Amino acid sequence: MTVLRTDRKHASNCMTEENGVEKVKKRKNFFRSLRFRILIILIILGIVPGVIVTYTMLHNYQNRAVAMLTETVGDQCDILCNLIIRENYLNDTDSEVVNSKLELFSNVYNGRILLADRDFKIVSDTFHTEEGKTLLSSLAVACLKGEETSNYDARSKVLELAVPVQSPDV
Repeated sequence: MTVLRTDRKHASNCMTEENGVEKVKKRKNFFRSLRFRILIILIILGIVPGVIVTYTMLHNYQNRAVAMLTETVGDQCDILCNLIIRENYLNDTDSEVVNSKLELFSNVYNGRILLADRDFKIVSDTFHTEEGKTLLSSLAVACLKGEETSNYDARSKVLELAVPVQSPDV
């Protein structure tokens, strides 16, 4: 009987080795099979277009949101420009109405407003740190020529907008 036991153990070890080899062969065959290839193709056809559509939609949404923000801020700047001209604020910065509107505007949009005259000297700054200094900016130069220019930095999420303060009579 001991001989049979040894044979059974040996036989069971051989069966286990054969089963293990067969499992490895089945896995190799599965990766080479048409079923696996079709699965990979379906995954690629499902995921890649989804990623492309998601990226495109997010990019378009961001562009539209920046355009709407630029338009809204530009409209508010036009209203402020009319108030600045009416109060003659560039020559006399003591107007409480204009100062309060500038502070309110900068707080609402979480931004900074710099008002400069035609010599690029900063007349008013809502942070009160740059007043009296000279403003050097390509946006300011384009603004002095009468253009309304804007620049959006996507990395820092900052919108710069330069609007000329000119009387409609001029």
